[in-house]
Amino acid sequence: MNKFLLQHLWAKSALIIIIFLIPFASLAQTKNGSITGTVLSVSGQPVVMASVLLKGTKLGTHTSESGYFQLENLRAGTYRLHVSEVGFKRLDTAVTVKEGTATIINVTLAESSSDLVEVNITGARHGATKTVSPSLRLNTPLIETPQNITVTGIQTIKNIGALSLSDILRTSSGILAGGAKQDISFNVRGTQVYSSILRNGIGSGYWYNQEADASMIERVEFIKGPAGFMISNTEPGGLVNIVTKQPTHERTAQFGFGLGSWNLMRSNVDLGGELNKSGNLTYRLNAGLQRQADFYKFSEFNKSFVAAAVKYEFDDKTSVTAEYNYMQARSLSNGQVLPTINGKFFVLPDNFGAIDPNVPGTKSADNYYRVQLSHKLDDKWHVNAQAGAASGPWGGYMMYTEGTSPTYDTLYRYMAYTGWKNKLYTVQAFLDGSFNTGSKVEHKVLLGIDYGNTSVHSSGGDTYGDRSRNNLLFDSLAYYIPVDSLKNFSVNGFDSKYGSRYAALYIQDHIKFYDKFIVTLAARYTGSVSWANYSDPVEQSDNKLVPRFGLTYLITNNISVYGLYDGAFIAQNGRSFSGEVFKPLTGNNKEFGVKGVFFDRFNASAAVYQITKNNALTTDPEHPAFQIQSGQLISKGVEFDVNGNILPNLNMFANYAYTDARITKDNNPVLVGIRNSGAVKHTANLFGRYSFTHGAVKGFSLGAGMQYSGQISGGLNYNDMTFAGYLPSYTLFDASAGYTYKKMSVNVNVYNLTNKRYASGGYRSVGDDWNYNVGTPQNFRLSVGFAL
Repeated sequence: MNKFLLQHLWAKSALIIIIFLIPFASLAQTKNGSITGTVLSVSGQPVVMASVLLKGTKLGTHTSESGYFQLENLRAGTYRLHVSEVGFKRLDTAVTVKEGTATIINVTLAESSSDLVEVNITGARHGATKTVSPSLRLNTPLIETPQNITVTGIQTIKNIGALSLSDILRTSSGILAGGAKQDISFNVRGTQVYSSILRNGIGSGYWYNQEADASMIERVEFIKGPAGFMISNTEPGGLVNIVTKQPTHERTAQFGFGLGSWNLMRSNVDLGGELNKSGNLTYRLNAGLQRQADFYKFSEFNKSFVAAAVKYEFDDKTSVTAEYNYMQARSLSNGQVLPTINGKFFVLPDNFGAIDPNVPGTKSADNYYRVQLSHKLDDKWHVNAQAGAASGPWGGYMMYTEGTSPTYDTLYRYMAYTGWKNKLYTVQAFLDGSFNTGSKVEHKVLLGIDYGNTSVHSSGGDTYGDRSRNNLLFDSLAYYIPVDSLKNFSVNGFDSKYGSRYAALYIQDHIKFYDKFIVTLAARYTGSVSWANYSDPVEQSDNKLVPRFGLTYLITNNISVYGLYDGAFIAQNGRSFSGEVFKPLTGNNKEFGVKGVFFDRFNASAAVYQITKNNALTTDPEHPAFQIQSGQLISKGVEFDVNGNILPNLNMFANYAYTDARITKDNNPVLVGIRNSGAVKHTANLFGRYSFTHGAVKGFSLGAGMQYSGQISGGLNYNDMTFAGYLPSYTLFDASAGYTYKKMSVNVNVYNLTNKRYASGGYRSVGDDWNYNVGTPQNFRLSVGFAL
């Protein structure tokens, strides 16, 4: 039986099992008593989509738009009612149910800015985001924070059918995905970012070999500009913080299956709940498998992941959480790259196989460890500390295009071998609390320390420039090159070790006058050591005090305007051709903005900014394989974001960014004034999904969206050290539909509806010709999920 037949039998078997389970999921229990009520905030507003659980049972629900909930078919007795929602302190209370009667209870939840409580992910999470996760350290509501921070929740992630982090980046303004399946980078505010993707605050300085799978993500937090309040050693442009699904008191047992274009097949499981009778030991386990080819010949990508966490609550003040993630993948290619022909894009078909099926491919893995301690000293003061580590190999054999012959009858390719071993160790601890000086002045203080140590060992080689090997004639396609000729080459070989370590102290006072005017005063002192060892060890030691100053005015309790000045200081790894270690990158962010929470349903924000990066690294014109430190980049822009439920049944996000990122200093005068590599002047994204809640169409939902990218800057042309020019702009459309019945859901998403051909990135090779990353053609994803 061939592999293709096995795949389809597996898919059909999974669907049969799901259909078989539907009648059992709908069996009614004997009616006895019930519990009904509402969940309100202290201000009297309904808390939407709060989790309501009867502890020790499998019964639970969520509150409606009015905060209403109902639990039916309950036997007589006394229960413990557990109510929780993000941004509020969870509540446990006793409720007695009598046979044949409805017990009515009204619950009031107090707001909490320091805890991200557990969330039941079986239902749609609606409502505005008011707080961030503890890993961001902030003890202030988002509306009071003088910086553009946007949050994408789990319902939006599901609506767009995201499979991994790169699919989620479009939900925030001014962020473009880069890299490929086995690694990821992104461009934010016109600057390229490689190692500022964090997971629960862990990962600064570590370039993850794997993208986080969407099914292990609870939310994604986008911080625009420096994030010294969170952690040292991050880019001035911004960072992304992934919050993984955490242990929960609510029993969770969910299963998902997916099918899609190019033989996409995936499955995942999400389990959670209490492990002992007292309920103080909880867990969460997410795991999954994915297998997929791609839209071009000889492509294959397989991955698996496990994300496990346990939490032990000593009492209502102290808890310890331990988490481990493992992700691994194998790929025959790391993205499709094709050349232009005589300066024209899309002459070759998108599915053209520029690689060879005998290429061994690449393998990669990530191990992620985290231990967190949380302790409440009292109602106003809290201590949080965590230690983390990440490590993993990335490497293998890859084939790339190198351009074409002058007559365009030969495509030159070259082989490359690369091996990477990355390591990160970090420790973070912070104290936050509040006190008053007088009746009208409130202080919220944050004091934190963090330490990090990163190292990289890379080696490899390639056949670039050796055009006597591995050619592919357009008029005589030659595949299945002998395996032995694809290995054991040493042309352009290298072996390097480098890294950095740092220690930092951060202090902030968030001073609120008369509940209206807020002054944020903060500073971070960082000491760092960068080191490199190519033939002999070299170190560069530096330290710097970086200020942060913000002003915020609360027009209402839900609308604010702000201004911010924030600095940045980052150790840079590497070494120049002459053996010099690079000085740290310094910079600042000047930002003004307005943000609001409307009807407790959605967030909206707008910001204008200017980011300056000094000591930027640029290519050495005499030795293009090395870099020198003489550059400066200034990025100016405007951002708009809307995210949440614009209408009670319409969940959507919309964003737009104008970005003008230009090189202002460089060793090559030709490059001064050009747009930074990968920068896009105009980007816009929109996606909305409407859910029907009444009548014959109850349970159905429909969605549609678009993505627009203006011209992408190609940056430097490495052949003649001039500006490369721009890649074409493009607009993509997508649509979705879904149906939910009790604990079962079916969703389908179709992407690139018009089958638009586009280039998502690239670089100039020779003359007017480019090597460009081929954008994904029209494709679909079908997902089926059910809960027990």
